[in-house]
Amino acid sequence: MILDKAEEDVRIWPVVQVDDGYRGKKPGKAVEVSEGVWEPPEGAPQDRKAVILPSGFSGAGWAANQRYEDQGWAPIEVCTFYIKWDEELSLERWTRLEARGKEWTVVDAPRFYNWRNTRFYTARAEVRGED
Repeated sequence: MILDKAEEDVRIWPVVQVDDGYRGKKPGKAVEVSEGVWEPPEGAPQDRKAVILPSGFSGAGWAANQRYEDQGWAPIEVCTFYIKWDEELSLERWTRLEARGKEWTVVDAPRFYNWRNTRFYTARAEVRGED
C-alpha cells in the first residue's frame, strides 16, 4: 500500500482562535511557549508522514480554463496530501500544513476515506504567499 511507504514529513496545524489585539478573536496559529507546550493547547501541530501528489495549479482544468504564467497568472502550486489514518489525528478543520520546506494553505476541508480496508485523510492545499 502506498501509504505504508509515505516518506514526506508533514506538520498539520489545526484552526485555533487567537487574540486579535482588539479584545476579539481571529483564526491563527498556536505558539510554542516552551518545549512541547503550546498556547492554545488545542492548536498544537501534529507531525505525520504523507504522500504528496501534485494536483496542478490554481485554475487548472480543461484547456479552455487553463491559466499559464506567461499569460499573466500567478504560478500557484497545488497538491493533494494523503495521510494515513491515525486515531490521534483529528479531522477537525486544518488551517495549514508544512511540508517540503514550505507552508501550505488548506483550500478544501480534509476528508476521511475508508476504502478497501484502508483508512486515510486527504487535504488539498496550495503554497502560501508572502505574509
